Amino acid sequence: MSRINDGAGPSTSGHGNTRPPPKTRTGRKYSYTKLCDVKVRTTVNLYAAVKFFKPPFPSRGTDYCMVVKLVDPSLDDLDEGLKCLFFAKEESLLPQIYSIGDIVRIHRLKVDNYRGAPQGNKGPGFSCLVFDGRQGAPTQPRSDSQNFTFEPEDEEKVLELRQWVTLTPELNVMSCDCPTLADVEEGQYYDLSCQIVSMARVDETCVLFQVWDGTIPAVPFRKAEFHGLFLDQKDDLVQKVKGHLVDVFIFDNHVSTALKFKPGDFVRIQNLHVAKYKPPDSDAGPSDELVEFVVHKGTSFGRGLTALSSDHPNFKDMESVMKQVIERSTAADLPTSEQHETDTAARGAVKRATTGESLDQNSEGMLVDDTDSNVQQGNSRDQEQDSNVQERDNTMQQGDSTAQGSNVTHERDSNVQKGNSNLKEKNSIVPEEGSFVSSSNSTDRRCLQETGTVITGHHHITVTPIHAVLTHYTPFKFRLKAQLVDYSPRDVREFCLLFCYTCNYCIEIPSSLKQKDCQKEGRQHSRSCFPCLRCKKTQSRNTECAVVPTMKYIYVVKFILDDGTGSLEAHMWKEHAEVFFKDLPPCNLYQRQEDRQVLSDYMQQLCPGAASQTAAPWMECCIMSYTVKDSGPALYQIFDTSLALEAA
Repeated sequence: MSRINDGAGPSTSGHGNTRPPPKTRTGRKYSYTKLCDVKVRTTVNLYAAVKFFKPPFPSRGTDYCMVVKLVDPSLDDLDEGLKCLFFAKEESLLPQIYSIGDIVRIHRLKVDNYRGAPQGNKGPGFSCLVFDGRQGAPTQPRSDSQNFTFEPEDEEKVLELRQWVTLTPELNVMSCDCPTLADVEEGQYYDLSCQIVSMARVDETCVLFQVWDGTIPAVPFRKAEFHGLFLDQKDDLVQKVKGHLVDVFIFDNHVSTALKFKPGDFVRIQNLHVAKYKPPDSDAGPSDELVEFVVHKGTSFGRGLTALSSDHPNFKDMESVMKQVIERSTAADLPTSEQHETDTAARGAVKRATTGESLDQNSEGMLVDDTDSNVQQGNSRDQEQDSNVQERDNTMQQGDSTAQGSNVTHERDSNVQKGNSNLKEKNSIVPEEGSFVSSSNSTDRRCLQETGTVITGHHHITVTPIHAVLTHYTPFKFRLKAQLVDYSPRDVREFCLLFCYTCNYCIEIPSSLKQKDCQKEGRQHSRSCFPCLRCKKTQSRNTECAVVPTMKYIYVVKFILDDGTGSLEAHMWKEHAEVFFKDLPPCNLYQRQEDRQVLSDYMQQLCPGAASQTAAPWMECCIMSYTVKDSGPALYQIFDTSLALEAA
């Protein structure tokens, strides 16, 4: 699509004629009229903010047309804004408005009377500057003219209006959630930012885009048939984002605009309809459950396509999500040896020392930092005469604090006529990839098989294949069906560790508590008699004497899950592990033979091993993905899952 390339947005070459950057000059002084003082049959200069706009579209004649509604602080009611109608021979000659909340400076706006209300039009010598309305953005204008004046007082007016826009919810796009494909619901309309990966001309009245935004819809949708169509695509991107593509059908007056784009371009699709798919009578009935993404004819409610600038409010967030998907897809394509190293780093495997060493000045325990969900190593310089604690060099990952916010939840005002959506609060979990092709494939082929585990919530969420989980952005939550192919530690006695809830220090059970004749502990499951050495060390430095907290038992287990499409390592610990083991409290499993036997029975049924003639049962479970650092690898934790088995 034609527009001035201001150097900030994605490439738009091939979208029409481009012009050299505008030149700023100083000179003539202008006076500006408040919108509350605008009268018909006058020509005015004004500063205002954009409350609504229709992207440029072909008029019934030979020109392009654009509709804009302007507001400013002088209006008591923002619904009383000034409607403007602009025409130009080329799209690039129209105001370069990208978003609601943009600020415009217009010179020589002619105000006429249209159906009893003022309407702005281009007057002789008309010019318009457009500024980003977000706080902190550059004040470099986008101009429809080669020359314009811009004085320091003009910059002050822009900054003043930005402050007002920020405090006005109807205009502040940063205060609104930008919908993604993961948010869409049947029957709603959305303004979607995305990237074109492939496109094809279906016929004279329809163009097909294959787009992605880094997320996957939670509803099954129609996939197009490409038989007999020439598919123009960005080859280096197609394979990397496979599974994230959706088909958008663009009709009638939007066809000419759509054909100006090319694969790789970023696009803003306004008033995109998520419509219930109505197949031809000859098609099977189950397809009625699909939705399709449609840009209908007409320009009502801002409907149209525009090039997405990199300074658009949600561009950076979308770009970040896309990079995560591509990086993981690239890692999955590495040669086996390289992939093994990548997987090992990404999985955050729990490693255990093979021998125990007394806790002396050089020994180390595990320090769980709740702030960043990372278990750091903490040195312990105190020697305990009767403790023999095994060292750990693992880096366990606690997903509770990081991944709790991974629900993609949005609340939005419902107003279909204005293209807004009512996004109900929900857990947005990726659907099974089979549902992308047809609803017949979305039916879980294992739905009638008995599973070894059940989920305690999120039953309405569709199952996701593991290969889609591995390439999805984080944080996120998924529902899986897979088999347990291995677990760690293999000795169930090591399922439980000692943990200090005061300082988040974690160690393996010391030798003194493993002895068969140990009588130090009572019969309470979770409590131990072992003091936290880190707290003791800290308190020894203080002058005031304080009680040293005792450590408690927690579960820490790692599962390797496989569903035929891929495998992943998932950690499980603390309360999530207790729920999984049917509320069996963690304890000193070296001492409690009955509890140890129950856990052994469970694990034997879940993972009978290659030598067994019994197949491993399918596990249904909820998985949360998270990272401990912005650029760290994806990690996975089991939650809201419980065993459905009975101990022998």
